[in-house]
Amino acid sequence: MLLRVPNVLDAAQVRGLRTGLDAAGEAWVDGRATAGHQGAQVKRNRQIAEGSAVARELGNVIVGALERNPLFLSAALPARIYPPMFNRYEDAETFGAHVDGGVRLLPDRLPAFEVARPVRGHPLGQEEIGRDRPPAALGRLGHTF
Repeated sequence: MLLRVPNVLDAAQVRGLRTGLDAAGEAWVDGRATAGHQGAQVKRNRQIAEGSAVARELGNVIVGALERNPLFLSAALPARIYPPMFNRYEDAETFGAHVDGGVRLLPDRLPAFEVARPVRGHPLGQEEIGRDRPPAALGRLGHTF
């Protein structure tokens, strides 16, 4: 079941996340750092290093918003909310067809927040709702539970 949870982040939070992401500089690393063997062969993007200060700061905003959202909590019934991973795709970057790794220290499939419009075939949500999905409202959570 695909459940859309509106208004998890307000406009000011989305702007703050965008500002933080745009200013992350050296915190952006090769996205293959967290890919399994199969994913590393097709993953061409960048992500903010999981242990970086900016990942913790921005992740706390998202986790805090999820912890305060009754619809998310009642639908997901999470025992634990892991911090999100922040990925970016520019120019010819892509994350090709792959099967997510079965074992990770942190879950590979985390809720996807959109704080920028997808460009050039960004695969966000592709496996859940197809390639031709409509543009999402910024600050909305879309994930399969």
